[in-house]
Amino acid sequence: MSGIRYVYVILQNGRLGQRNDDDGGGSGSILRNPRLARQTYAQGSGAGLNRARPYFRDAGRERPRAAYFTGCLLFSVGCDMLSGVMNLFFMDVCMQRRPNLPGLFILLLVLLCWPLASAHAQGRWYGILGKSSDDPNFVDVASGCQQAAKEQGDVCALLEVPGPATPRPQVSALQQTLATRKFDAFAVSVVLSAPLANTVRSAVNVPVITFDSPFAVDDRDASLAYVGSDNVSFGRDLARLAKQIKPQGGRIVLMSASHDPNLEQRLVGIRRELSGDDNFPGERRLQGENGWTEIVRSPWQTGDQIDRTMDQLVFSLKEFDVDVILSVGHWPVIQPEKYRQAVRPYSGMLRARDCAVIAGVGKISTGIRALLDDGLVAGVVSIDFPEIGRKVYGVLDGILEGREVPAATYVPNRMVTGHDGAR
Repeated sequence: MSGIRYVYVILQNGRLGQRNDDDGGGSGSILRNPRLARQTYAQGSGAGLNRARPYFRDAGRERPRAAYFTGCLLFSVGCDMLSGVMNLFFMDVCMQRRPNLPGLFILLLVLLCWPLASAHAQGRWYGILGKSSDDPNFVDVASGCQQAAKEQGDVCALLEVPGPATPRPQVSALQQTLATRKFDAFAVSVVLSAPLANTVRSAVNVPVITFDSPFAVDDRDASLAYVGSDNVSFGRDLARLAKQIKPQGGRIVLMSASHDPNLEQRLVGIRRELSGDDNFPGERRLQGENGWTEIVRSPWQTGDQIDRTMDQLVFSLKEFDVDVILSVGHWPVIQPEKYRQAVRPYSGMLRARDCAVIAGVGKISTGIRALLDDGLVAGVVSIDFPEIGRKVYGVLDGILEGREVPAATYVPNRMVTGHDGAR
């Protein structure tokens, strides 16, 4: 009651805004610091990436306890405030003093707004659903999202989908997480469009956007927005590196993974850039257009598996007379030492650019940089996945706050070669 009495006395004396040591309002007071509850609830989320296991294990346990504690605390304080206001009001009446009606009005207004402050203080939880939680690119997205979220007392949690990127585990993870009703919104990177879109449509009043890999055209209604690379432009950038290294064209083999919408768009960009035809059918192999010919095995289907990719890479170097091996994803180079060992018998032809290996990657690690400098990889196109994560948080927060958000938010690509550096 001392805190309520002090607030009321300040209003009576016209000294609102001054501090008194009796108000219990130090830096830890809920009354003076309404963000305390959400900071307590986030529990040092910046210390590391929040992983939801299984599917949301850490997040699912922490949120109900923190929200319950915060709700009880705020309810208790609110009741104390209301009791104090009424007590002081009737004391003034009984002592035949004129009550400070404007002051009482302000306090009652605070009480009316208290439920909103309580909800805000609890923070929001955003689920990041990548194609695989083992993929460092999706870990980087969740990390970037968390960096932005923690500044507002919110949390981004990476949903657990271990192993290679396949449709069924991703759909299952989303279904089970939606059933818990623990998250306020989701960002998903699509493996297979139709089943994931159907799951999203079944969610009631839960905003969902896509990142990195959007829904197919027929399922775009399932997403409120997209954040990531322009995948057709990404494919064009990969093709530009190939044209720079082999200006006369040549024989080429592509590497991809089945069903992924973003990877299909990258193939479209590659074929249109190399053919010189902006209307070139994205699903058709190059057959001599502008000097470029795809071998019959193109594109290799890696299955998002590193060992399988390495077998395909070595087979292409050994058995096919190709000028360029172009991967739309990071599979050949994501484990630099494994790549280095696999191509050791062919290092001479790679350094001489008799055959050039080009790949799309996320972060350019020290190992990938060494492969570029050693001439074992001719070039890469890089995506800033942490920046995608930061922009994902901005879009999701904007949706929940009722702001208008763009249909697509693109993060620029970066072209890098071993000899010429960043472009």
